[in-house]
Amino acid sequence: MEKEYDHVNWDFLLDLLRRCGFGERLRSWIRWCISTTKFIVQINGSPTGFFNNTQGLRQGDPLSPLLFVIVMEALSKMTSALVANGRVTGYSIRSPSGRLINISYLLFLDDTLIFCEVDNNQIQVLKALILCFEAVSGLRVNLDKSDILPIGGVPRLRQLANTLGCKIALLPMTYIRLPLGATSSGYFMGYND
Repeated sequence: MEKEYDHVNWDFLLDLLRRCGFGERLRSWIRWCISTTKFIVQINGSPTGFFNNTQGLRQGDPLSPLLFVIVMEALSKMTSALVANGRVTGYSIRSPSGRLINISYLLFLDDTLIFCEVDNNQIQVLKALILCFEAVSGLRVNLDKSDILPIGGVPRLRQLANTLGCKIALLPMTYIRLPLGATSSGYFMGYND
């Protein structure tokens, strides 16, 4: 997400809090906390007036990360609905007990990993999901930091990446500082006993 805290739509956030069962009193306190922020702008080194904020969450406010997680829960629910309706299929693996496990997406803070088939329809659905989430939440997906990662041979990969507006990544790579696609012995290269 691009500067995730700066663009959160307050009405969307407060509606999410209501839908999650937060009481009116707590929602009023949260509304007060997020809407009473004022900024001073310096011009040529001199402070020039106060400005009110109309969107976003304060960086460094201990409440902001919790509120941001609630906003990201909306993306989680939207993605889950697409999976439940068969619009996005995810990736299936077998557990050691033989049970089939479907992984459709992973969310960690402002990082999102969505698994889908190599199918133009699913890519179009993901594009619509991104646009819809951006429209309601006020957040923007940073496509300069977004990748499509093919697993196996993928025909028309460039076309799919262009549809989403992102780059193509290849294995091995890192994701949230974790190595993906490297052999386990590669993790310890350069380390001695």
